[in-house]
Amino acid sequence: MRKYIFLIILFPLIFNQCINPKTENENSNNSETSYQLPKVLLISTGTNEGYGQLAQGAVVAIQTFNRSGAIVSIKTRDILKYPDQLKEYNFLILSTALGYHDADRRYSLSFMSDFEIENIANFVYEGGVLIAGDNVGRNKLDGNDRISLYGQLNTSNWGLSKCFGVSMQEMNMKDYCLFGNLDSNLNGQFKDVSPSDLWILVGDSIHSEKLTTLASWKNEENEFPAMTQNEYGKGICFLLSSSYFLHPSNDGGYWSASQIQSFYELTLDAFNKKNKNHIRVNTWPNGYEQAFCVSLNATGKLKEFKRLDNYFSKEHIKPTYFVNGKVNQEVNDYLQQKKLQSNGFSRLNYGRNLFPACKNDIKENEIFLDQPFKGFRFPYSRTSFWGLMALNEMGYSYESSIGADNIENFLGTVFPYQIPISYNSYYTSTDILEISPTYHDDYYFFSDVLKTTSYTNDQQAKDAQLFSKYLLNYWEYAVKPYQGLMVFMGHPNYVGMSDTTLGSLYQLVSTIKNENTWITNMDEVADYWKQLSALNITVSSNENQIKIRFRSDSKTSISDFSMHVKQKPNKVEVKDGQITLIEKNDSYLIVLDAHDGQELVFSLKE
Repeated sequence: MRKYIFLIILFPLIFNQCINPKTENENSNNSETSYQLPKVLLISTGTNEGYGQLAQGAVVAIQTFNRSGAIVSIKTRDILKYPDQLKEYNFLILSTALGYHDADRRYSLSFMSDFEIENIANFVYEGGVLIAGDNVGRNKLDGNDRISLYGQLNTSNWGLSKCFGVSMQEMNMKDYCLFGNLDSNLNGQFKDVSPSDLWILVGDSIHSEKLTTLASWKNEENEFPAMTQNEYGKGICFLLSSSYFLHPSNDGGYWSASQIQSFYELTLDAFNKKNKNHIRVNTWPNGYEQAFCVSLNATGKLKEFKRLDNYFSKEHIKPTYFVNGKVNQEVNDYLQQKKLQSNGFSRLNYGRNLFPACKNDIKENEIFLDQPFKGFRFPYSRTSFWGLMALNEMGYSYESSIGADNIENFLGTVFPYQIPISYNSYYTSTDILEISPTYHDDYYFFSDVLKTTSYTNDQQAKDAQLFSKYLLNYWEYAVKPYQGLMVFMGHPNYVGMSDTTLGSLYQLVSTIKNENTWITNMDEVADYWKQLSALNITVSSNENQIKIRFRSDSKTSISDFSMHVKQKPNKVEVKDGQITLIEKNDSYLIVLDAHDGQELVFSLKE
């Protein structure tokens, strides 16, 4: 059941009636602020394997910002050369920790040209938020260390010095500990006293009156800033003493995942406070708090497919079937009217084959099944660099192989993300979305069907109970806290083997339907997420009203796009179509169709 109450539907208005001449004149007498609702750019190559997986801290960043309505995009550092592309974003995260972007000299964030550094500085000056760890831009592209050349990083030799408001020097912090007090979840001693030499960059002098020290290096005699927040131009810079504060402690970092979340929320609050922002994008359409869809690998007997489909029909669920050339003819004929995507043609091991073989296998499946696929799942759910390169060249929209495991670790994400890949010191980001399924599928729990001649109903019931517990825990602890997406991954010959094994899915769907959940399919998720990522939202406000403008290169409209506002909006007027106003918890939701050129005007005062 939905937990919100529909208050009012406002009917279409001709937009030239939205702002009359009197309102325009009144506005000219008021101080107006203008800003873009936040979009986040995370610079990353993924982990060292290069097969689309992300470092755990990157997953934490994606899930924290997306939950807050600040949609995250992932690019390689090449974008730093293009200021026109940078200005499309409001947050820039630069981490030099291994597994993020500290690769060879061409891609490492430690090696930067003066041009790239100046682009970053201009990004902040024009209103962006920079979040950076240590050593960003420390070295020149020719390999020379700016510290070795100049003895100090300052405004004359390191353009980021003016952003951060400090000059930096390499110092030995042996016998120093690091204390901070950022908020209730980020206070106390962040790093123990180092008993051995610890040579790192430290702020040795402050040259900004707008700098706030968030944490300090301390010993009995001295104190130096270790984490800082500085206003530069219209923007804000956050500098951390180490990028490993952005990486969770369960994987070698310094802060827990919850502490990293608190830090990112702090940076978002700073942006909102500086811009007097009252608005937040809701992650899913129509005010839904989370999303759910079903995906199935097409293995099994026809009766098992029919058993599942009878259930899905009753629940109004449209699953996505990933099919290959091994599907028997009877099942293939049955599936022709279903939502189909590709699993490759021959069950090829993509990890052992180069680009031509991968591309040929993908194309062969399109020809065999006569389908223009847009989604893909690798055989055995194992991605490969050359397979991803082939999908990217062939224009596939999404793939779904990298399981999300947010219960034991932060692997995969509960939000779609752009896949970065690497091979032999070559790094690139793709236009493919990774839509991560649950880390464990039904095979993990029902594989005994392959090992025994008699898989009793009692044993099926026991395994179904374990599978159900896993699915419900995943939903409760990995998806709902982030208002994310759950992708069920199954096979008709396992979960659909009997009514008993299907019981695990019954319990999950029964729970989900009582939540405020968008029950959808993977194609709709991919289309929605690409449109949402391409949407720029600019807010202009003064004492009398707030005006929101939508801009997008996409020609399509996002139906039921929704935004939170903290106070009840009044005199709401929209350029195109209708809007719905929903009261929800401690805020209000405005729901409308969002597209390029759409505009919305309202007041937060009675």
